[in-house]
Parts: sequence; structure tokens; C-alpha cells
Amino acid sequence: MQLVGDMDLRQHEFTVQLRALACAGESGVYDMLELLRDELDRAMGLCGLENVAAISQAHPILTRADPI
Repeated sequence: MQLVGDMDLRQHEFTVQLRALACAGESGVYDMLELLRDELDRAMGLCGLENVAAISQAHPILTRADPI
């Protein structure tokens, strides 16, 4: 697990969800999940993928060996 200073990042896995809940209740969490879905849809589209099932390790878009 990656550490930041003395802080274990597992403690902060749900920070965004908790902030959305604290700020706007259930509708805040719903809106946050909609934003996440939109970002995933956009990223998949930019990679030429039509749905989540198309994501696989068999056809990586970019690997560390690829020049940038």
C-alpha cells in the first residue's frame, strides 16, 4: 500500500463519497457517482472502447514501454 508521509492511503479511499454525503446528502452521492460515470464513459470513448466489458489486459492502450 502506498504511503503518504505516515498516512496509509486506505484511510482515504472514500473521502470523495463522504464529502459528497456531508455536503449534499444522498443527492450529493448520486451526483458524484454520475460524474464518475461520465468520466469513465469519456475515458473509454477516447480509448475506442464502447463498454466496460471491452476493457481488458489483452489489448492495452498504453504500456510503460511505449514512448510518450
